[in-house]
This record gives sequence, C-alpha cells and structure tokens, in this order.
Amino acid sequence: MLFSTIRVAYCQQSIVAKFTVQSAQRNHVDQTLFYTSNNSYFVFYITADKQVYFGSIVSKTDQQSYGAISELTRTSAPETQSSYASDTFNFKWSYSNSYDNHQGTANVKLVKISKPGGVAFELKIIPETLDLLEYKGFMEGSLNLD
Repeated sequence: MLFSTIRVAYCQQSIVAKFTVQSAQRNHVDQTLFYTSNNSYFVFYITADKQVYFGSIVSKTDQQSYGAISELTRTSAPETQSSYASDTFNFKWSYSNSYDNHQGTANVKLVKISKPGGVAFELKIIPETLDLLEYKGFMEGSLNLD
C-alpha cells in the first residue's frame, strides 16, 4: 500500500528530468538485465513547496526509492576536441525504499553528458552501506533545478 501512496504523490509533482537506465552495476557486478527488463529509471521532481526530490523507479516490480536532496553542487565543463560538454551534480539523498521500508542517506554524483544524439548520464550512488551503485543511460527533460 505504501507504493500506491507514493506513486500518486509522485505523479502529482513537477518532473524535471527522467534518466532511463541502460547499464547498471552494484559493486562492479553487472545488474543491467534486472534494470532494463523492469523498465527502471531515475527522476528529479519538485514538490509544491519547491523541495527537490530524487527517485529510483523499477516499474515492473513496483519498487522505488525516493526522497529529498540536499547540499546540491553543480560544476560544468565545456566541450573540447576530446570530450563532450558535461554538467556534474553532487548531492546528498535522504531516501526511503518502498520495498523494505529502509531509510538512509546516500552520496550521489550525476554526470550529464551532452552528445550529438542526445543527453547521456552516468550516475554513482554510495549509500551508508558503502556499496557502489553505478548506472548509465539517457536523459529526458531539462534538469533545471533552480
């Protein structure tokens, strides 16, 4: 029942960006098949009171982690002859899991890469367990968090 409540609340929020997972690893072990076969993605969304939230959605299994972000920093790198333009976002994520009711805080690094065919992303999440969660894929939206 918790998931239904979260999903309704999430859907009523203003989605800023969606990140579709095409590759996933946990502690350098490939997890891609689970994430891609379950239509997994990440989102940034803003609540009515202007708080920025981040969420991890595993569509087919009705699993998600969600929560507010804090300590957001952003750095940008211009395109060069050897690399694409990128924006790097670092933040803390205070999350709750719908599937096991676990709550915690994670350090997150998101790199948004502007390529000719679209916007790619690389995402690293390190929760309090010190596991290394890594995801890659493509982004939809503007990621305007101002």
